[in-house]
Amino acid sequence: RHLRGTGVLVTTLCPGFVKTPMTEKNEHPMPQVMTAEYAARRMIRAIRAGKKVYNFPWLLTRLVKLSGWAPDAVVN
Repeated sequence: RHLRGTGVLVTTLCPGFVKTPMTEKNEHPMPQVMTAEYAARRMIRAIRAGKKVYNFPWLLTRLVKLSGWAPDAVVN
């Protein structure tokens, strides 16, 4: 809101799991893990398209949203 009218555009990027040295240490499952290069290409495409919010990959995004409806005992 503070940038309105300034010509500055903002895109909120919400990637799933990206394979990096930090995530290599994870012992939990990382569904749909992607390379940093692939994630970067997707982010650049979303920024160029002028998206305000970009969540990806779509399947993981849907699963996370659906988990909000599941009982805590199922999710945890």
